[in-house]
Amino acid sequence: MNHLFSKHSKVTPEGKYIAAPRTLSKFRYISMMLARVSIVGVAYEELAKATTIAVRYSAVRLQGFKGDGKTEHNVLDYTMQQYRTFKALALSYCLLWNRMYILAFIKRVQADIAEGGNGEGMAELHGALSGMKATSTVRAHESIEECRKCCGGQGFLTSSGIGKISPDFSEWVTVEGEQVILSLQTARFLMKAVHEIDEKGAVSAAETVRYLAASASSPASQAGRGLATPAGIVGWLAARARTIARRLTAEVDAELAKGATFDEALNSRAVLAYRASEAHVVYVMMDNNFKAIDKYFSDKPAISKVMTRLMELYGLQEISENAGGWLGTVTEADVSVIDGRIRELLLAIRPDAVALVDSFGFLDMQLRSTIGRKDGKVYEAIYAEAKKNPLNGPGAMVGWDALSQVQMTACLSGCL
Repeated sequence: MNHLFSKHSKVTPEGKYIAAPRTLSKFRYISMMLARVSIVGVAYEELAKATTIAVRYSAVRLQGFKGDGKTEHNVLDYTMQQYRTFKALALSYCLLWNRMYILAFIKRVQADIAEGGNGEGMAELHGALSGMKATSTVRAHESIEECRKCCGGQGFLTSSGIGKISPDFSEWVTVEGEQVILSLQTARFLMKAVHEIDEKGAVSAAETVRYLAASASSPASQAGRGLATPAGIVGWLAARARTIARRLTAEVDAELAKGATFDEALNSRAVLAYRASEAHVVYVMMDNNFKAIDKYFSDKPAISKVMTRLMELYGLQEISENAGGWLGTVTEADVSVIDGRIRELLLAIRPDAVALVDSFGFLDMQLRSTIGRKDGKVYEAIYAEAKKNPLNGPGAMVGWDALSQVQMTACLSGCL
């Protein structure tokens, strides 16, 4: 039998069925994994579009006078606008590097199996991709909506291009795996990794989870606490992910010892499991971001510096906004350092912001946005689009004569 649907199973001439190796048991899901890889790509593309529109519009929109009372501020010069849009910008690039990473990962697994291998890395791929699909879509959706809000009232216009990105993207959060279910799958993978590391050592575990070793260094033991370096920030994210994953494993094990089934034990700690998955994925994504900068820009110091700023910004925002994940580790002095560095990074990124969104390479015809035009002629485009609406055409609105008489009669009746 040469054309079985199950490619890696066999039937002998005598009619005996030989199942595929157990290590390939998850290979039947490869098409689903490919779909999830593409969804990570969609998250990048749609967020990058929203970010492009929001940054370009913010660079053109004027609001509030400067000290001279005559010159107006560009909205992008305001710190909160920078914090929101640059966060989306940093996440967009992070998703770009991770799409490239996960696509290369799945190709390695496919090539290994095609050459007769046992599918080494399949379990790691499944665990990593489940969480990455969930976290990337949830966070992209949140940032897309934030970008729309950054555009103010213009963000509601159909012609803005950004108004429809948020609702249209919402389906990707649940398609091919709802975020909670996928996160729980990643949590299972993490608990299994913790047990394997404790029993056999970190070398026995998949590369992406070796940081879970209890002997790994933590921010509190690092000189200077690492907040001033990209590697240090990645270390902080690893420490949080390790702490939550080990706490989850310990609590689920305790429930099992009391006689609970695994599903019962996991369900009782589902909230913690979700947090463990998200913390792990954020760490992996930022670690991949860090490695991508070195891989692609080691010989381009100027670009490397700009990309490093974005990576630092998103990492520090993650720590600042989720300080509870480092309870007992983050001090008031740390928070002060983080907030100060974030302010520095926002100012440093501002001159490059428009060039960074231009680098995504979207054409105006792809964005279909009046407020995200590359030439900056936002208000001319809005006016031209408004003129196309029949309601704004010459002459009275169709039906106005009859309607006006009805309204006048109603008004007079009410007055009398």
